[in-house]
Amino acid sequence: MTMSSATPSLQIRADPALIECGGTRNNSGTCSWNATGQYLASGSSDKFARLFTVDHVSAANVTASSAAAGGPTVAGTGRELQALTGHTGSIDRVRFHPTEANVLCTASSDRSARLWDIRSAGTSRSGGKIDLGAGIVCVEWAQGGSVRHLAVTGRDDTVRVYDGRKLSKPVSAVFAFEDGSVVHETHFSPSGTHLVAGVKLKEPNGMGALRAWKWDDGNDAPKGKAGKVMIGSDNSDTFVGHTGALYTLKFSPEGKRLATGGGDALVSLWDVASMTSQAVVARRTKFIRSVSFSHDSRLVATSSEEDGIDVADAVTGERLGLVRLMTDEKAKIRERMGHAGVGGGADEIAFHPKAYVLACARGFSPGPPSGPAQTPQISVARLAVG
Repeated sequence: MTMSSATPSLQIRADPALIECGGTRNNSGTCSWNATGQYLASGSSDKFARLFTVDHVSAANVTASSAAAGGPTVAGTGRELQALTGHTGSIDRVRFHPTEANVLCTASSDRSARLWDIRSAGTSRSGGKIDLGAGIVCVEWAQGGSVRHLAVTGRDDTVRVYDGRKLSKPVSAVFAFEDGSVVHETHFSPSGTHLVAGVKLKEPNGMGALRAWKWDDGNDAPKGKAGKVMIGSDNSDTFVGHTGALYTLKFSPEGKRLATGGGDALVSLWDVASMTSQAVVARRTKFIRSVSFSHDSRLVATSSEEDGIDVADAVTGERLGLVRLMTDEKAKIRERMGHAGVGGGADEIAFHPKAYVLACARGFSPGPPSGPAQTPQISVARLAVG
């Protein structure tokens, strides 16, 4: 465990106790907590979305495991509650609704997104479906204003906004770029006033940038009139922030900060009010796959394919700890197999909405599909922060 002395009031005190979910035979590149933190969803290469709970792993076991020497330890396994079936391709993105604890959206390589009420998901029937011929890169719910809207980013570099109550057609479509630039991820701002996309610009020179549009959620519109993105140069802005593609972004829960991760292996921490980068996390050497803020907006976590999850002060970017997801025993086995330093990262990470608990979708892991060195679909780390 690597720790910083620059912020003595807030440090990660020990390697975490890990809770493993989903077995090792299939890969998972996405995870999401529901609004209460009771359920954790994952999407897998086997075409299933799965729901887990980790509450049954006792605090006593976690405390004892955290105190053990020799790196992180496994305190228990997550309990799988159910598997959602219906997609015909791998599940590439799962997103719980920000306030409706039982509503889940899944997006798949089968070019569709589905909505589920997990209270009735045992019937294996989704409550709504979006078919997008171009394929889907990501889905994200609105966080502020009206939370009924869902942004769907397509592989045709178009962002479509749907009303979650009726998915037959989008309420708005934004052609982010028509010049060969690529859209990787799109989020609503927590204030509900903007739609923000992370892109790789074709010009100049493949730089990573944020493109922000003003968004009207329709709350003040006449009855029956949908919200819309106001398209036009006067209503959008571009903020260049990376020397490579901008792959991932996340707003802090209190809405004051924005973290972006790019192909330049950097994480930029932006002040939302001024839209200027205030700090940079520059400790990774491979492209940034995912970023996440803690529930209180004090921590920001960063993942890549490298071993460990970097956890930093969300204001200064100074490291508070490197959270290892692989036990020393597994690391030694991997080293003997010729995979040293690989398999201990994560494709996507998500902080729990109420605690210093970090879910990590482990992604592809080299080597045989099973065995003592293989990684689980999801690792959940309970951080000792103080």
